[in-house]
Amino acid sequence: MGRFRLDTVSDCAKRGYNLRIECRGCNRVVLANAVLMQVELGAVRTKWPLERVQACMKCAECGKRGATISACEITF
Repeated sequence: MGRFRLDTVSDCAKRGYNLRIECRGCNRVVLANAVLMQVELGAVRTKWPLERVQACMKCAECGKRGATISACEITF
């Protein structure tokens, strides 16, 4: 099994991963579908680096900007 990089939202979507988004202010955690996030960002043709998305995220609970995003496996 080889290793691969998950640097962009589309990388996560292609490999079948969800996104784990954690607020830097209140530590609230949300799981997001990477394919739906890719469509929402309009990233189907352009690549959005996870670092860029992290800076744009705003918490719905505390209102603070900034999040930590990591890939997580899809569980059913």
